Amino acid sequence: MKRQLKFKRYFFKDKECKEYSHFEKWGIDEENNSFNTGCLIDTNELAPYYTDAQYTNINDDYIDELYEYDIIEVPAHYEGSSWVMEYKAVILFEDGCYIFREISKYDGHLYESELNSCTVINLNLKKIGHIFEQKN
Repeated sequence: MKRQLKFKRYFFKDKECKEYSHFEKWGIDEENNSFNTGCLIDTNELAPYYTDAQYTNINDDYIDELYEYDIIEVPAHYEGSSWVMEYKAVILFEDGCYIFREISKYDGHLYESELNSCTVINLNLKKIGHIFEQKN
């Protein structure tokens, strides 16, 4: 299986990356031997600052591609010997793998898990946005 190296470039109006403007996709598709330069050629004067987020090569149950910094909804599920209530999490890349980490602690516990295709299928994860769209 050939991997698709895809990225989203998130553009910001300020150096601190707090004033989100928009995103564009770019990447390499090994299967079709193509390279999409997208936003790399065109510089955006209104939003000159950016950060890149890599595609995890995993889609949620609704066929949405999951990238770093995406926010997902994790439904209530049974874990170990107790129920974990529904929560929202952000996808991050740490220590060589993608993880999802709870955004807000509803009961004083911080939930974190490795993100892989089994996790998505077993937990019925759903993408609901990305962290840069969130209001502070």
